[in-house]
Amino acid sequence: MATAKAAVLPAPAQAKDKLQKAAGAAGSVSAKTEENKQIVKMKKVEAFCKQLLDEWSSLAEDKKRESWQTVAAKLVERVPARFLRLIDMDAANDDDTQQAAASKGKKAEPREAAKAPALVAAPPAKPEAVAPSTAPQVEPSAEEEPWGEDPAQAEEEPFEEEKPAQAEEEEEPFESEHDEASDALQEVRALLKQCQSLPEDRWPTLFKSKLGAQPEVEAIARIFEASMMVKTKPERQLGARVVVELARNSSIQVKSITPALEVAAGKLESLHTEGHDSAWHLLSDVISQMFPRTPSTTWGLLRVGWNWAAWWAMVSKVLATADPYRAFDITVLALQMMQEKSKCKINQQGVWKDGGRLQKLKRMMGDWGQMDEHAVEDVLLTHEIQV
Repeated sequence: MATAKAAVLPAPAQAKDKLQKAAGAAGSVSAKTEENKQIVKMKKVEAFCKQLLDEWSSLAEDKKRESWQTVAAKLVERVPARFLRLIDMDAANDDDTQQAAASKGKKAEPREAAKAPALVAAPPAKPEAVAPSTAPQVEPSAEEEPWGEDPAQAEEEPFEEEKPAQAEEEEEPFESEHDEASDALQEVRALLKQCQSLPEDRWPTLFKSKLGAQPEVEAIARIFEASMMVKTKPERQLGARVVVELARNSSIQVKSITPALEVAAGKLESLHTEGHDSAWHLLSDVISQMFPRTPSTTWGLLRVGWNWAAWWAMVSKVLATADPYRAFDITVLALQMMQEKSKCKINQQGVWKDGGRLQKLKRMMGDWGQMDEHAVEDVLLTHEIQV
């Protein structure tokens, strides 16, 4: 008589371990979200300080002291004395520099900060060191110049970003860091590896043979996911380029890209916890390459019915799925890429001058970063983006 096998239940220790791992992953995502918020807040503080000092510098000489006293009163009211003491220390260091230079018969140039009136008498407290800013630096875009290149050359021009210390480019192509990748993603990686050595006109046939049996949105989403998990920038950019080229030659529908990007945006934070810190760059790559072709963006995507309004609807819907502060960074990088391709600042491109489009952009970014439009402009200027 056959004996029925009892269902195997996970041991309490195993179940507890799974719960702890899940809690740890959730905590990592929450910590990264808070880190993103702090980065954007730091950018806001820097932008507001610059705006304040620019306004103060433009005042008449007889108004500067009165204005600075107002600023000082607010600082004394809101800022702890231990931070105000740092200003006195900075001014004192300048005085020491002046005296040392005078003793050697040299004339030292005082900094503007040292010329300002003292804010408050410093209490005898031990000064605290100021932690350096952790805000990520993005390499500025190219110098502004009129657009006059051959469109074919401009489309192939790569976007250069600051390279990390380690030599990423020397890694074996399309070898993902994810040790337990699914068979489906392995198949996508094989496809992308083949695309590296094939001309673009062969990509549609390859896509159909490898992924044609899958639902279109699912196949595109897998290409995005595989590209977000690679080690190098060229591999990631290839994934975006393959999808856009398939849309360009009608091998896939443009409307299928939006839901696939939404799936990718929803996985960004979990991928970050797995060590894929640059996964979000994939969305910037796709968003910039999907920008419609216009007289001022001749490198863009040309498809019937694909225009700025359709592109904007895609961007708004996709980035609503991402963390707001992550969406802000994705947009900044995409704008840099578009300026680089056009060799022209955003606010000088004709396509952005119609229908309050720049205002829509600034309003949306302001909502993500919790800042007003002027602050958005100042933050973007730190990345050489003019809107």
